[in-house]
Amino acid sequence: MKWGLVPHWSKHEDNTLRTINARSENLVKGGGMWGSIKGRKRCAVPCEGYYEWLKKGKEKLPHFTKRQDGKLMLLAGLYDCVTLEGQTKPLWTFTIVTTDANEESRWLHDRQPVILSTDMSLQVWLDTTSKIWTSELSKLVEPYSDMNSPLTCYQVSKEVGKIGVESATFIQPVSQREDGIQAMFAKQQGKGSPSKRKRSLSPKFVEISPRPSPSKVRKYKEHISPPSASTNVIDFCEGGDEPRKPKVEKLNTWEDDSETEYVDGSSQSDSEIPNHESRKGKAKLGHMKVSGNG
Repeated sequence: MKWGLVPHWSKHEDNTLRTINARSENLVKGGGMWGSIKGRKRCAVPCEGYYEWLKKGKEKLPHFTKRQDGKLMLLAGLYDCVTLEGQTKPLWTFTIVTTDANEESRWLHDRQPVILSTDMSLQVWLDTTSKIWTSELSKLVEPYSDMNSPLTCYQVSKEVGKIGVESATFIQPVSQREDGIQAMFAKQQGKGSPSKRKRSLSPKFVEISPRPSPSKVRKYKEHISPPSASTNVIDFCEGGDEPRKPKVEKLNTWEDDSETEYVDGSSQSDSEIPNHESRKGKAKLGHMKVSGNG
């Protein structure tokens, strides 16, 4: 399957359509581009997690978000199938449904994918027997709120943004890679190199866990690292000084979906969908990657 939905009425791929994502509010209010498929063609997109870029000064820092328990993440999606003009094989494509970011994730981005974190939510999303959109589905696409399945987010290597470059190390925290900061410090200590400076501990992992009360704060796991490799939005300094907040900008990773009217028409029935085998890999487009099985 290809990421970036191509409607079944298309004769050619239209790269001007922004269909890598479908906004949940457009599904809830009805009509528009997704009106004819949201009740019949829903799918789940398995992945290990997803990337977001945070602009800090002149730097663009990639961050990886995944389930804290290490299990696969399932994202809500829609799909379609079309045989383009001049082609003989059908083209299967999909889009990922997005919603407003929950309070714990807004520091990174205003939006996030809809995550199906329970067996029940997955069953409800994939059940298309009614062929219509229901109020139960509308609840599923609300901001993430599963306190039993918290997420974790941390900075990763900038290499993840290089087109055509793939590596399993891209989902590792930048400070824990074999060629990272901690490895360098370990080598220095092994050679007996003296420490030339003392720094306060810098939070490296952010637990994105929905909270019942705004008074509760995020938990952090701290690791020793120089400030140049810090993954947190706030730099902490010694001596009890107030934290310095660098200028940050959230990049528009989760693009809006297209306003093009999605006209219903003849298409392959759900029973004709082939049973594709999953493969290990990553789908990428623009500033966003989904890592995992696709």
